[in-house]
Amino acid sequence: MLEADLANLNAILHPPGMVCNAGWIQATAGKFGFYAEGSGPAVARVMDAIDAERLALARALGARAVPFAELFHQLGFTTGGQSYAGSAYHAIQCSELIHPIQSPATLDHRYLHEDVGWGLVP
Repeated sequence: MLEADLANLNAILHPPGMVCNAGWIQATAGKFGFYAEGSGPAVARVMDAIDAERLALARALGARAVPFAELFHQLGFTTGGQSYAGSAYHAIQCSELIHPIQSPATLDHRYLHEDVGWGLVP
């Protein structure tokens, strides 16, 4: 159960994207690419910090956990041999699959309601 919960990519992707882009979401009603444009280097560093905490928690609990970029690749979000190497920023930039996804139009969205309460908090 811990391994499944600690493999929740949405907990790493969505809350930082929503919080760090809150002003942009409100100003544009979400008219930007949530991942392509909203996951720049600064936002991705927050994702990397959350991922490091997730990996440390898994180690402390004795649960298996794969680093975000590698898991992102394993789940098919990126392709190619090197696309999972390194940071969340690199993994997201190598993902043609999620680039077309637009931002939520409001902060009142499941990316916060679900992914904080069911992803980050546990």
